[in-house]
Amino acid sequence: MNKREFERLLELQAKGKTTPEEEEAIRQAYKKIYFSQKPLQWNDRLEDDVKGRLENNLASKMTVGKRNTAVIKLKPLVKVAAVLALIILGGFLAGKYLTLLPKAELITKRTTASQRATITLSDGTNVHLNVGSAITFPEQFNGEQRKVKLEGEAFFEVTRDVQKPFIVETSSLSTKVLGTSFNINAHESQTEMVTVVSGKVQVSQTAKPEKKAILLPDEAVVFHRSSGALNKQWADAGQVLNWKKEYIEFDKVSFKEAIGLLRQYYHTEIILENFQNDHCQIRATCKNNGIEHLLSQLQLLVDFDYRIQKDGSIIIDYQGCKN
Repeated sequence: MNKREFERLLELQAKGKTTPEEEEAIRQAYKKIYFSQKPLQWNDRLEDDVKGRLENNLASKMTVGKRNTAVIKLKPLVKVAAVLALIILGGFLAGKYLTLLPKAELITKRTTASQRATITLSDGTNVHLNVGSAITFPEQFNGEQRKVKLEGEAFFEVTRDVQKPFIVETSSLSTKVLGTSFNINAHESQTEMVTVVSGKVQVSQTAKPEKKAILLPDEAVVFHRSSGALNKQWADAGQVLNWKKEYIEFDKVSFKEAIGLLRQYYHTEIILENFQNDHCQIRATCKNNGIEHLLSQLQLLVDFDYRIQKDGSIIIDYQGCKN
């Protein structure tokens, strides 16, 4: 549809003489103007241009003789109605923006049990994904929110945008921020944990949004899946982020202390079975490629077997130090 045809349709619409097909043509033209990724070339100054054309038409018609008086008197009404049509129809379509806008393509990034990754989203937000985790996000953030979904654990450095809150959804929680840095651990265990490093975060329960907590730096909320309890507590954010380190150092620690470090690093329940006197002394620097990799490295120094339960906890059958 060209400009001349669109102007003609607007004048017909103002007179109430458009057919259903012409009404649909007007709506489709506006839809292209507002929502097409390749809009019509004439959309930038459409309203001013159309109004200018209508005014020029009116000026030229005003020179017509008295036999066209009825037409001359009608034209100002056509002008006003046409401009109103622009405003009303444009406002209607703008209000429908979110429903008419094509859904952005969703992308999912996953890490293996021995892999970590850093992902930069379209708004500049950096997501540091821990081992055995996944994040789903749109190729572009459209609409009034920036929403992503997380499985496992990740550290977020969110680009500030007061107009578009950043929301992270897990299986049980929804974390909402404007611009901040925080860690979420939502592995398949009995609890989920959100820890704030900087800024301010609101955490709410997915099933019961009225249950929420506001967190500041070095504060955390723990959600217990079994009871549904949402508990706020103090947290050492630096310690929570130990998993981001490339290497883990065991500096003359006992086996029990080494397992305690793994509990802290990975927020994982580890149970020692058949544990007696611990005379082992461990001194090693291991590449942080996940808890299973670290356990296999410790097996070079200490005799033990381990098994991972369905809930993510680990049971260790301790057998003693190696000679």
